[in-house]
Amino acid sequence: MELPQIDPRAAIEPYLNALSQCESGGRTDIKVLDVNGYYSYGKYQYQLLTWRRYGIKFGYWDNTITDTELRTHIYKEWLQDDMTARILLTEKNGWRNWVTCGKKAGLDKLAGDTF
Repeated sequence: MELPQIDPRAAIEPYLNALSQCESGGRTDIKVLDVNGYYSYGKYQYQLLTWRRYGIKFGYWDNTITDTELRTHIYKEWLQDDMTARILLTEKNGWRNWVTCGKKAGLDKLAGDTF
């Protein structure tokens, strides 16, 4: 008997929902001034430097993208979800980008596990 394939994105979806609810109440359009003096954007509260770095790493854009262009892309819900899923699925301890809410969402207990 052959075992069914598991879609890693589907397996992580409940954790994405819990993370976004904790970070922003699930709002894609939110912009918050963080305690470090930088703004965080979207469902998962990305700061521009982090958004830029992972966007380049995952091939969404190259290093010539402007901050204005980044701010346009940062509010796209599908991109917020996709990038966050990629971070959580491919980065060792990627959940640490969201330490407090990552723990509340249970991501710390899954660190090292395969989704």
